[in-house]
Amino acid sequence: MIAAADTDGSLQFYWQPIGSQQWNPEQVAGPGHAFSPASVAQVGNSTVIATQSPDNSLLFYWQPIGSQQWNPEQVAGPGTTFEWPTVAQVGNSTVECDHLNWLRSGLVSSRISAPPGW
Repeated sequence: MIAAADTDGSLQFYWQPIGSQQWNPEQVAGPGHAFSPASVAQVGNSTVIATQSPDNSLLFYWQPIGSQQWNPEQVAGPGTTFEWPTVAQVGNSTVECDHLNWLRSGLVSSRISAPPGW
């Protein structure tokens, strides 16, 4: 799995079945939604992506595996995220971390969210 912000600020996702050489592209969000490099992970039965928006919000997108619908969430509002976020599964939670805030304060600035049904 690969998630990337395009030059127009759209968020792209690419996946490839194991054993295949075919990459499958999907647009997660249209132009103007992604400002930073994106982070992608599998959390439970969903693919999750975190990215920073142009207004420095922390954005989170999730999609149940096998679905074609991406579900957006704003984790933190404008002016809260100033560097590339990371997303991972920790126990039964999704944890997102803004690295720059962590580097500045020496603390992990994390927000915990989970897709519905978790």
